[in-house]
Amino acid sequence: MIHLTSDLDFKLTKKRFLMMGRNSSRIRSAMVSFVTLPVLIFLTLTFCTEEPVPEDAIYSDIELISKKIHDNLPYNSANSIYYGPDGISYTGEQNWYYSKTGILHRKHVFYEGQEVQVDLFDPDGSQISRFETSWSIGDSGVKVSSIYRTDNGMEPVLDWEYISFDSVTVVKKYYPDKQVEFEYAYETTHGEYDGLMASYDKDGNILAMERYDMGEMVEKVK
Repeated sequence: MIHLTSDLDFKLTKKRFLMMGRNSSRIRSAMVSFVTLPVLIFLTLTFCTEEPVPEDAIYSDIELISKKIHDNLPYNSANSIYYGPDGISYTGEQNWYYSKTGILHRKHVFYEGQEVQVDLFDPDGSQISRFETSWSIGDSGVKVSSIYRTDNGMEPVLDWEYISFDSVTVVKKYYPDKQVEFEYAYETTHGEYDGLMASYDKDGNILAMERYDMGEMVEKVK
């Protein structure tokens, strides 16, 4: 098993996923919002030019460009490639600092364009969290990418999991107690949702469930 690290410090709110069961499009909309909201916040902080500088404004020591592998799927560590200023898939670090103090806000590590580590820090420079990824390939060719989150002083917990076999990838997000929070599957060649998409409460009860066939919702199970 190869041990690397990955980022994803985007918390899922309970209210957002309770909204999933209200109509046929809420699971997909909520999932996209869950992933893209941090991106919007990031852009706001990055391009803010007002004076005085906000306390939480940040800047990076290198400009990277991220591109989706599949346009139809949300940004995540399995659906993004990062390129350096030279246009080549990036290997190295990207550090983000608080503009006012110069203290490290977060550190990302990339390998051949993939985000493989992130460390998060609070405003006084103390580390808050780390996300680590391990990859394994079974005898049957099933590839599993597991992202573990370690908060300061706590044991690592499984946060995300990407299970790939044949032409399908199943994505799962977990609660801290290892109960699945939501899951979806997609066809890897064209990047279309394919199969079940569902969200669950902390007791494992289904909040909402839909079935997709090559990007089209064909059944609202719940």
